[in-house]
Amino acid sequence: MSDSRSPSPDAVIPGSLSGAPFALPPDAARLFARRAQRLRQCAEAGPLAPYLSFLAAIAQAQAEIERDLPAPRPASPQRLAEAGAHAMPILTLQELTSDPAFDVTLDRLFDAVASAPMPAAAAAALDKARRSAPEARARLAETLFAEPATAAIQPEGLFLAAGLQLHAARAASRLSAATTKPVAPGVCPACGGRPAVSLVVGVSGAEGARYAVCSLCATQWNEVRVTCLSCASTAGIRYRAVEAEADDDDVKAETCDACHGWLKIVYQNRNPALDPFADDVASLGLDVKMRETQFLRRGVNPWLAGY
Repeated sequence: MSDSRSPSPDAVIPGSLSGAPFALPPDAARLFARRAQRLRQCAEAGPLAPYLSFLAAIAQAQAEIERDLPAPRPASPQRLAEAGAHAMPILTLQELTSDPAFDVTLDRLFDAVASAPMPAAAAAALDKARRSAPEARARLAETLFAEPATAAIQPEGLFLAAGLQLHAARAASRLSAATTKPVAPGVCPACGGRPAVSLVVGVSGAEGARYAVCSLCATQWNEVRVTCLSCASTAGIRYRAVEAEADDDDVKAETCDACHGWLKIVYQNRNPALDPFADDVASLGLDVKMRETQFLRRGVNPWLAGY
């Protein structure tokens, strides 16, 4: 594994770009279709093909049911006022999972994905998720995004996570950009979720800016580059790739000497086809290499629980 200890392309960029919007809300109607397409592309080669194809089927099901789901419960005026006054996220896990639209989302997702090819163990997990009580579903779904999972999640958790991500993205897509304000480094201003990865974007007006990508609602928010999103340290930030001489890799590990954490950074400005969640899973080889170091993964992704 290469370890960049000299100034890298990231290290010469002191902060976020002037004029780049603070928050980019998810486009729920396109998000999951795009993710499914990228997962299928990533599955065309490599040992992860069966798993990536399975995840592509889930993402495709999310995309297909999105337009006909009931609207998420809007944030109350009181919550909006509290969030603005006290630098708090607008949505919360508990509010999302207690929304009746969340249960409808789960049931329709389970129906949509049931016809997808899957191993017997996954089919059994889907059946268990179907039969679980709403309260049990909510409790398990909430645990999947609280902190990076250090052990494998219950199999039905993959389906519950997919339903909660869909519901949260639809709720976040309805938030006004004017009400989405900074909360704290590494904390989603929309729902309080932790980042899955950070993303260097190439979109017009924000070329080269770095955005953290929420693992729960997929909101992207601008963060200063060369800053740890776990402890906010700006010292001892380094970049690692799987192979030596891989400065142009699309996905790297950003490590922090202060807290010994690491988070993937995805260079979408180099390859617009990259998807934060799909390419997080597809770059599992980087996770395997990083397990040989003293650094602990900070990125939250139920699809990679245990790595």
